[in-house]
Amino acid sequence: MSENNPPPDWLAYLVRFGLLALAGACGSFLSQLNGAPKKWPQRVMEWVGGALCAIYGAELAANALYHLLDKSDLIDGSYAVPEKFLGLAGFLCGALGVAAIDIGIGFLKRKFGS
Repeated sequence: MSENNPPPDWLAYLVRFGLLALAGACGSFLSQLNGAPKKWPQRVMEWVGGALCAIYGAELAANALYHLLDKSDLIDGSYAVPEKFLGLAGFLCGALGVAAIDIGIGFLKRKFGS
């Protein structure tokens, strides 16, 4: 009996998962270089936050980036596929995700006066 949807190779999945996490952590690290100085525990938590944003948001961001570039005729749609944008999308999700989290925390602090 043949399977229509065989399970993914677990090692390739873990490598992809790790590379997305690394791209997100690098994106958050790069965003810290231009920001205000922070203590080490807060920096490490931002790296973890960037990695999580990349893991969960990179596929959606890669598809959106592909669609945007394809509709603007900036890429060749027959060659470029959304999977080729995963690293860049993970990096951008790490950098922008941490910035969005910081904005949200700042808003909540102002709103509720902590």
